[in-house]
Amino acid sequence: GDFSAALTGRNLGTDGLGRPILENSIYDPRTSRTGPDGRIYRDVFPNNVIPASLIDPVSAKIQALIPTASRTGNINNFERRYNFRKIQDIPSIKVDHNFTGSSRISAYYSLQRTDKDNGQEGLPDPISARRDQIIRSHTTRVNFDTSLRPTLLLHLGIGYQRYVNPDASPEVITSFDAAGQLGLRGGFGSGFPRITDLGGAQGGLGFNIGPTNRTLYYQDKPTAVASTTWVKGTHSFKFGGEWKMDNFTNRSSGGVAGVFGFASAQTSMPALQGVALPGGSVGFNYASFLLGFANNASVSNPQDPQYRRPTLGFFAQDTWRLTRKLTLDYGIRYDYQPASDELHQRTSMFDPEGRNPAAGNLPGATRYAGFGNGRCNCSISNTYPYAFGPRLGMAYQFADKWVARAGFAVSYAQVANFAYIGGGNSLGMGFNTVAFSNPAFAEPGVVLRNGLSYNVNELTFASYDAGIRPSPGQINSPPALVDPNSGRPPRMANWNLSLQRELGSSMVVEAAYVGNRGAWFRADGLNDYNGLTPERIR
Repeated sequence: GDFSAALTGRNLGTDGLGRPILENSIYDPRTSRTGPDGRIYRDVFPNNVIPASLIDPVSAKIQALIPTASRTGNINNFERRYNFRKIQDIPSIKVDHNFTGSSRISAYYSLQRTDKDNGQEGLPDPISARRDQIIRSHTTRVNFDTSLRPTLLLHLGIGYQRYVNPDASPEVITSFDAAGQLGLRGGFGSGFPRITDLGGAQGGLGFNIGPTNRTLYYQDKPTAVASTTWVKGTHSFKFGGEWKMDNFTNRSSGGVAGVFGFASAQTSMPALQGVALPGGSVGFNYASFLLGFANNASVSNPQDPQYRRPTLGFFAQDTWRLTRKLTLDYGIRYDYQPASDELHQRTSMFDPEGRNPAAGNLPGATRYAGFGNGRCNCSISNTYPYAFGPRLGMAYQFADKWVARAGFAVSYAQVANFAYIGGGNSLGMGFNTVAFSNPAFAEPGVVLRNGLSYNVNELTFASYDAGIRPSPGQINSPPALVDPNSGRPPRMANWNLSLQRELGSSMVVEAAYVGNRGAWFRADGLNDYNGLTPERIR
């Protein structure tokens, strides 16, 4: 625990006891005492050295896994060397077959294979954050076309896409026995713990250790389409529809072994809280780690949310040739696009209007989707049921070599797609995280040798507690707010007017006016849900 080389010799000031404050000094938490001014003071470790007897046994075992420096100096003294592998191929096959002169079928299959390394930093297992990704994506489509009559065509199509991405550390890391090998107790599952914030300006470990991701992503998407074209007299009718079902599973075990964050505060001096030291600091992140004093920690249970989103669309259209010089196009499309829902309604969200029993019934509680005791008896997002898109177009040859065209249409874009969201908004629904934070400045949130102490029911119990955040004695964040209009697709109105003139047999000149207007586009960054209005703080 020798941190004498971190001392720069700079005097940052004088403390309340008249002692010099030297940059990067490490203070001994055992010497904490109340000074004459009522503040808590500590003494510096002699020579900035932590005695071996004070080094936490868990920290000592973790440090033994860290390779020694390959260069001299306090910083930039480890040369990182590692290989990066990425192998990708995308084979595909397409088959067409004509049953008769009027009926045919086509089939397509594609496989995307990607094997790659991710997150290497040159550290050995099991402390490395590296991940093995073996990604497979299958796409299958079958289409059938036939002429039911000379003027009636039918098209049918089905498809299926499956995407599998096991983005996780290798088994040597995820199956590591932290309790047996390190003496670190309290993890909900196996694996090396995640250790963060060990670096500093004058040394330490400049990157985090342990797994960053232990997730299996997979998505299934079946689709079906059908359409007909019917020519009758001067009309060409088209009718059709489509159906899609997005299925996304985000199976995550990222926090089961525990996550521990360190800071300089635990080897600083409480009396310096809020004191601005000119151009420097005291305490040392890695020294706090050697003492086993984590600034914060958390543990989670495995999370397996499964999201579903069906999509329906129907359309009808007619191209009507009223005369040799006048053609009219008109039609309508309807889209039904619900927002993504968890299969079992295991979703919670911040409710800015709900009363929070854990905060004196002030506004700002947690709302739970679904129906039953403790839930809102609702869906937390609304589906827009009026996504009708009319289309109207006209082409008119009003003189020799002159054509005027005009059109207007309303269309709808997709609602938000799935993302890599971990457990998503699932706090209080059985996918829980128990967080530990420091009770006061310079005090540890967790001591490594003591492990994590909690009631397992806190991780697995669906509490439906409106006051689940903030936790008693802590300041921690609620689940995210879900936009109630997330099931409303962006709407666009487009119109155009053009005039076309033929110049000779191979040239056309056209002038056009094109306009559009949109609404309900996503702009999350423009919404300040935490902004306090004068009415709210009265």
